[in-house]
Amino acid sequence: MRKLSVFFKFITLTAALFAMPLSARAERIAEAEMPKVKYVFLFIGDGMSLPQRTAAKYYFAAQNADKMAMDSFENHAITYTHSANSLITDSAAGGTALACGAKTDNGKIGIDPEGNKLESIAALAKKSGKKVGIITSVTINHATPAAFYAHNQKRGNYYAIGLDLIASGFDFFGGGGFLKPDDKKDPSYRGDLHSLSRQAGYKIADGKEAISALKAGEGKAIALASNGALPPKIDSPDSVSLADITRKAVELLDCDSGFFIMAEGGAIDWMCHDNDIAGMLGEIADFDKAVKFAVDFAKKHPDDTLIVISADHETGGLTLGNGSAKYVKSPNFSFSKYEMQIGRISHQKRSVSAFSDALNQYVGKNPDAEFDDVKPLVEESFGLRFSGEDPMVLSESEIESLEDEFSIKEGKVSKNFTNKLVKLLCGRAGISWTGGAHTGLPVITSAYGKGSNAFSGCIDNTDVAKLLKSAVR
Repeated sequence: MRKLSVFFKFITLTAALFAMPLSARAERIAEAEMPKVKYVFLFIGDGMSLPQRTAAKYYFAAQNADKMAMDSFENHAITYTHSANSLITDSAAGGTALACGAKTDNGKIGIDPEGNKLESIAALAKKSGKKVGIITSVTINHATPAAFYAHNQKRGNYYAIGLDLIASGFDFFGGGGFLKPDDKKDPSYRGDLHSLSRQAGYKIADGKEAISALKAGEGKAIALASNGALPPKIDSPDSVSLADITRKAVELLDCDSGFFIMAEGGAIDWMCHDNDIAGMLGEIADFDKAVKFAVDFAKKHPDDTLIVISADHETGGLTLGNGSAKYVKSPNFSFSKYEMQIGRISHQKRSVSAFSDALNQYVGKNPDAEFDDVKPLVEESFGLRFSGEDPMVLSESEIESLEDEFSIKEGKVSKNFTNKLVKLLCGRAGISWTGGAHTGLPVITSAYGKGSNAFSGCIDNTDVAKLLKSAVR
């Protein structure tokens, strides 16, 4: 009976949490303290909570790199992220909260749980006469960017969401390409999204040179730096960056009435799903370069610019500490319980997904490959070595455990093999992950510029949108 009583208390508290109104504090600030702002930037680091930002801070310090631009912000707010039907949000509900200022169920885009359409910051900014840009490092009709222009019951209805993108009339879209741009199976199918975009007056710029050639005054534009998501920065450091797209957006959108720009570092989340710490750090570095550009812009327009950085949720349960010690049994490597060596992540030279692709390509060409045959690829990709005396050298027991995980089925190596490599590398850095999914951790919202002091204390993710809506009216 006692267990049942505790269970029902938990259900009651959970229901009360979901039923919470928007904080009275945020409502008061939105009405009385939030000024109208000419230029508004909202940066969303998908999956980027305090552990991700802290890991990046420590890692770049270990590499003697410049301080991150986002760490220079003076105003910060702990931000809770639950959705309408779960303590752990997905990107659709989290993006909708940040975009529209209302809770919805996981999986829904730009609508409330009953299906009513919600108005986003971007739509309100457009209505008020500002120009609007929506940017992402992943596909442009993915959940988070979609929350700013689309209304759909299912985040996976990519074609229909693409139609909403075109119908929005927003001035600029940029980053990754459309998912399923010619999905003839969709009930709303009317033709290829690229052709429909052109018919609606959008100029489509495919690739780096075409994007660079876009000029202000030429009308609405869609800048596609890739057919899908932008390639991971760890694998393609010279490819078009989030900062490149953000810079182009400002060039095209700057006008007397100002602009609202949302720029998402969407692949931060993807890297965290893979527990890919080096890939994650590369995406955060790219994200922060876009933030730095915005800060430089704000310094030229100090009385007219607001920059806000937030996130839809945390991904992976990243832990900074020796949580992976159980994976470390090497005479060459040991930790005190309060030690980190995050600089060792620099030994990883390609993303987890790129390593998996290279590994499977190799075994595809060499179906009889054995564990010893892939050791050079492991050493090249992760810096883990099979002989020597430094901390990156694997112990006999670690090598045996890796070999146990190496198996080929239907031309592909078991994912357990790559997962084990990730754990071994993270163990040597003194970090760990609880899993590969989203968590209920709060995120941190940081703000810089005009009205930025409104972003402080403990707020809800819907408060971010409410405050920004007040700023763009």
